[in-house]
Amino acid sequence: MRIGILADIHGELDALKQALGFFHHQGIETVICAGDLVDRGTDGDKVVEIIRQANIPCVQGNHDAMARRTQEFLARHPDDGLPIEPLKADTVDFLSNLPLEQHFEWLGISVYMTHENPMHDPSKFIYPTASRASFESVVQAANVQIIVLGHTHRPMQVHIGSAQVINPGSIYANYGPYAQTCGVLQLPEQTFELWDVQTGQQLPLQPIRF
Repeated sequence: MRIGILADIHGELDALKQALGFFHHQGIETVICAGDLVDRGTDGDKVVEIIRQANIPCVQGNHDAMARRTQEFLARHPDDGLPIEPLKADTVDFLSNLPLEQHFEWLGISVYMTHENPMHDPSKFIYPTASRASFESVVQAANVQIIVLGHTHRPMQVHIGSAQVINPGSIYANYGPYAQTCGVLQLPEQTFELWDVQTGQQLPLQPIRF
């Protein structure tokens, strides 16, 4: 079973379409999204529409959680030239009601997805360079075999004990050597692949092991 993983779309409609097209050609059976659908890019409404129409399971990112507040701020300051994307009311409602976490079980493998971390602390970034103790806290809080995160815009695959923590990077833009990426999780093998959204080429991703 091949599962396509998206994260941090941030209103980047063209890259989202490219990623979904790539998943289709790859024969991906299920697509999931680790949050942050809006802000930064300019097509948040259309991104949300696609996610909803495709019935893609998604969790609420920190930008999604702030959508109602930022839209209210924009309404109070319409002429200030602020870089806030106007969103439709039903888009904001959808974002505001996204769950903080999703639980799945496929082929006997337990998978947990959230945006920042299972502690739901948006100030805590789980980078690939995080300490063993940080990853231990993530694994302990989630208590599953595979943990899917977003938030950092940095792809990673970290093995710790019998669990692994993965991040597909960002559809919008990565911090690091790669521009825009998505991930593919293969089950029951529990292998993880990183793919370039623009070229459709697999990218090297060095697993970290504790």
